[in-house]
Amino acid sequence: MGFNFERNLPHQEEAVEAVIDVFNDVLIRKRTNSMSNHLFETTEDNVLKNIEEIQKRNRIKGNVPQLNPYFNLDIKMETGTGKTYTYTKTIFELNRQYDINKFIIVVPTLPIKAGTEQFLRSEGTRLHFKEDYGKAIELHVLNSQKAKNKREYFPLEISNFVRATFYDKKIHVLLVNTGMLNSTTMNKVFDDSSLFGSAETPFQLLARTKPIIIIDEPHKYKRSGRSYENLLKLKPQCMIRYGATFPEKVKSKKDYENLLYDLDAVKAFNNDLVKGVVVHIPKFEGRKNAKLSLINTDGKIASFKYVDENNERTYKMEKGDSLAAVSADLKGITIERLNKSIVELSNGIILEKNQAIHPTSFSETYQEVLMRQAIDLHFEKEREYFGLPVRIKPLTLFFIDDVQAYREEEDRTPYVKNIFENLLKGKIESILKEDISEEYKDYLLASLIALTDTHGGYFSKDNSDKDDKIQKEIEEILRDKEKLLSYKIDEQWNVRRFIFSKWTLKEGWDNPNVFTICKLRSSGSEISKLQEVGRGLRLPVNENLFRVKNTQFDLNYIVDFTESKFADELVKEINESTPPEQLQSVSDTQLALLAKTYNKSEDDIFDELYGKRIIDRKANILEGKREELYLLYPELNQSLKREKVRKSTSSKQYVTVRQSNYEDFKPLWETINQKVYVNYKLGSEETIRNLLVEILEKEQVEEFDSVKFIAKNIEKNASGSAVTVSNEQDNKYYLQQYHEELPYNQFLKVISKGTSVPLQTIHGALVKYNENHEFKKGTFFTRRTALNIASKYRDRIALLMLQKIEYSKIDVSVHPTALTNIDGTLKRIVAHTVGTKYSEAKPQEKYLYEELFYDSNENETINEIISEVTVFGKIPKNSIRIPVINGQTYSPDFAYVVKQKDGKTKLNIVIESKNKEERFLAKDEQDKIALANRFFDAINDSDVKVVFETQLQGKRITNIISNILSKQAN
Repeated sequence: MGFNFERNLPHQEEAVEAVIDVFNDVLIRKRTNSMSNHLFETTEDNVLKNIEEIQKRNRIKGNVPQLNPYFNLDIKMETGTGKTYTYTKTIFELNRQYDINKFIIVVPTLPIKAGTEQFLRSEGTRLHFKEDYGKAIELHVLNSQKAKNKREYFPLEISNFVRATFYDKKIHVLLVNTGMLNSTTMNKVFDDSSLFGSAETPFQLLARTKPIIIIDEPHKYKRSGRSYENLLKLKPQCMIRYGATFPEKVKSKKDYENLLYDLDAVKAFNNDLVKGVVVHIPKFEGRKNAKLSLINTDGKIASFKYVDENNERTYKMEKGDSLAAVSADLKGITIERLNKSIVELSNGIILEKNQAIHPTSFSETYQEVLMRQAIDLHFEKEREYFGLPVRIKPLTLFFIDDVQAYREEEDRTPYVKNIFENLLKGKIESILKEDISEEYKDYLLASLIALTDTHGGYFSKDNSDKDDKIQKEIEEILRDKEKLLSYKIDEQWNVRRFIFSKWTLKEGWDNPNVFTICKLRSSGSEISKLQEVGRGLRLPVNENLFRVKNTQFDLNYIVDFTESKFADELVKEINESTPPEQLQSVSDTQLALLAKTYNKSEDDIFDELYGKRIIDRKANILEGKREELYLLYPELNQSLKREKVRKSTSSKQYVTVRQSNYEDFKPLWETINQKVYVNYKLGSEETIRNLLVEILEKEQVEEFDSVKFIAKNIEKNASGSAVTVSNEQDNKYYLQQYHEELPYNQFLKVISKGTSVPLQTIHGALVKYNENHEFKKGTFFTRRTALNIASKYRDRIALLMLQKIEYSKIDVSVHPTALTNIDGTLKRIVAHTVGTKYSEAKPQEKYLYEELFYDSNENETINEIISEVTVFGKIPKNSIRIPVINGQTYSPDFAYVVKQKDGKTKLNIVIESKNKEERFLAKDEQDKIALANRFFDAINDSDVKVVFETQLQGKRITNIISNILSKQAN
């Protein structure tokens, strides 16, 4: 059984007719030998006239017909509208009407090649066209070949293609990918290549057949490129280019040549030729949308990227560092351990490279939240479509950014695969408890038994993998779409319906029954949004492989909050796919729209435009006034382009300490680097246990996490001329609650890591509490409950610590430090510890460092000229860690050596910057400031005294120093 193609779809018929009609009444020179095509006698008189008429019929504007050797004919068809079917039917029509029997199809990549081969060889395709045309395509696929006995032979597929004659009544198609087109094989003379009586290269022999070339994905073949140059070596009669995207001739101007048909994205969506799109964006309820990703780890330093709605920052952290430096939401969480593969946090979460978490939702990784939503949406569709009279099997596609997160390899845990299988298992078990049909229950039970068979992956590296299971997955995903779309094969359930891929399926692969795409990987702004959703835009087919129409189908597209504008950008890209037509007049509809937008009357807007001599009395735009109109009312300009934003980073890696400045800075630096002993004096184990029991009795510690999903619909506007994102009031919002139940020992460990309280003490507190209270099964022993207990404990214990904590100096060497080696000599400083931004400007002479690295809002501080300052410098991040409460540390930002008013004695000032006013300081921040003052009091001695100050928002360093000097003088 194969796909059952629908015949005579208008948009496909129009594209086929456009090509066929180019050669109407064109003289045909009969073939000179049985192995070549007839030759069209193309002249400007006949072909150009035909092209002009076709363009007029299809309302193509702004593309002047042209004729040259090996000319192009362009067909623009949006993704998902049946481009491959259309050019296949065009091949059959050119054969029927003009007796052309040799075609070369050129595709850019191996996945596209595999998909095209599968389509042309499938039984459904063969039967469909055999019924209409009485013949089939003889497909020759050019693949790379290995030398036999160290001797290379002429490529067999090219030989068979060239040798084929018109007497066999077949249509011969050679399928070639770019790699083979550009290979040395095509330019080589072989011993056995004398097909026409003389030794020739494959290029030369193929050129003798006078082929017509079909180009798929024309944007991959720029005229200036090597591939296009090699295409011309085939000396085609013409090249017919089919694609949604074409190369650019100059910036923002497409390189169309004889554009015959334009089915753009707006028409495809508005004419219901593809699925609609619903973009799902998670919004964590009551919290700032933020994501922390592990970028890399070398075993000593871990690189993190923190992204929220407002900015993006990069952090480099070591073992023991507190993540509170990244976000206040991460208070109490430190790096427990790290190696070259993973980073383990003190709350028990293990992050692998490219894995991300929401700072306040540690029960699930960020990817886990997205995958859970994808699974939920999948089963909504599956349950609905399984119950149809003729069922539809929905598929879900996951884009990931790390192959090792899915494929099992040594020393790497496939965490995405493991998380997915756990979520899927839980979802299926949940549905099985509901009232469902016996047949669907059987299908779910089969899925549960063969859980690993429910999903498969395809990545570029898989092409060389020898694993039989992986190769079976690839065969089904890439080549056997019909099997993938079947619920049963040989009376056995086929449970595979989830697909994982990286970039490999981005082009050239699509499946009509993809209803959900979950984007776990990141992408840059240069990636086409249409291309991304294109993998699932085709209208679906049912189990009998008939296309299902006349029903509203939507593609669910799940992205994280960093792509919250995805829907708007997709809409913009769709609308910009329409060739902009010059506005000639302002219509009544447009006047009404402007009136509503600007809260004016239609008459007011008309009078304004007429008064400024932009339009005449009939609302026609006056010559030369269109740009002025667009500036005044940009809503009328449908061709505005989105600006590109680039980021650049400095290549400098180190900061140099100025030796002469360090001599003055040294006494202060060595003083603040003294080691201290911290005594918390918290009392007995019984005191701690009783405190934990009190928390359990008086505080609400059981809690569900929740995530809000926003569903935005992409829909036609009222006039049907464009597509829009649904208004805010039309968006759908829904909450998803979740929790992660833990084994008892793991539950204790999470609390212990968050409180530094021994496991036995926590266990004793739970036993004592349980004497008079019952634990709620399923909701108490969860990660969220454990984290809440730890948080409440830290709040309670902080009050005790604040009163009892003591600092005592330890008489040991202060070196090595962030600035010095073990012998006290200076060393180079890693730049990112001083600042993440770089300026070529030379820092002022009093600054400690030779190079100017800084963080946000620090440039003004570094450039501030203060006469009393002898030397000052940025303290490398986390190099001075003042122990405070709950095992946390407090790190100041700047250190100043200041001359006192007598000009002789010096004052040492350490400053911690707070980008907020004093009234907005949280209680724990105020406590840390108090303890920092206590710390500096402890390390001060008779020779070097250090004053600690906090720089609040709006306070200049000059004023802070002036106030301190005034107090010292009094």
